[in-house]
Amino acid sequence: MPEWFPAGRSTRDTARTTRYAAPVRVGRGSMMKPRAGQKHAGGAFTLIELLVVISIIAILLSLLLPGINSALQRAKRASCMSNMRGLQQAYISYAQSHNDTLVSSHTAVGAWVGPGNTIPAITNGQLYATLNDVRPYHCPASQLHLYRSYSINGYLNGEWTASGARRYADLLFAARTIVFVEECDLRGYLMGSFIANRNTWIDYVAINHLDGDNFSFADGHMEYRTYVSPDTFGITGHSTSGANNADLQWIANRMWPQ
Repeated sequence: MPEWFPAGRSTRDTARTTRYAAPVRVGRGSMMKPRAGQKHAGGAFTLIELLVVISIIAILLSLLLPGINSALQRAKRASCMSNMRGLQQAYISYAQSHNDTLVSSHTAVGAWVGPGNTIPAITNGQLYATLNDVRPYHCPASQLHLYRSYSINGYLNGEWTASGARRYADLLFAARTIVFVEECDLRGYLMGSFIANRNTWIDYVAINHLDGDNFSFADGHMEYRTYVSPDTFGITGHSTSGANNADLQWIANRMWPQ
């Protein structure tokens, strides 16, 4: 045995001590890198583990997103109905303060709103003084870049007044008479009042809420109509035929019920 070898220790003891010795430092205070596939002493994830976590998150998101989107749509529909309720209350209030006369449903000077897609067209309208806010005029789910999303039934002091009503007392079936409608009009703004008969979509609905729209009625209540006819979702312009369209029949029967 060499002279420098410590007395009382065998070569096997020395090998065992060397095997469990502290790791050699490399660089400034750094430890030896862990072997491939081992976690770092700090608990960091390996690349494979990170990919597994990301995949799980992606699967969970794909399951949750449809439900989140549905909840958002319901919230927008509820907000739209709240807007329409405010307009309906202003509509009733106007008649009460104007000797039972219905506000004009045209889009003109002196009507419920003026012509054009502008803020002044709303603020100069006859109902704005009651609301004092432009937000109720717009549906949050509307895809049209318009300040106003709603029109008034043309039978109510509008284009078809000769067959309809000028005063609230003329509304013999108020609970079945539509007042505000969510309309689609690609002419730059919702022009005129809303008109439809049992055979033709003279004007047509917006379908702002995936499968239907909100409607207000002359007695003050609101309804959501889920459209059932496939033809309703394919309307592309004014004066579209709809003789066999169940949704058009539902609306037409509530424009001027007899």
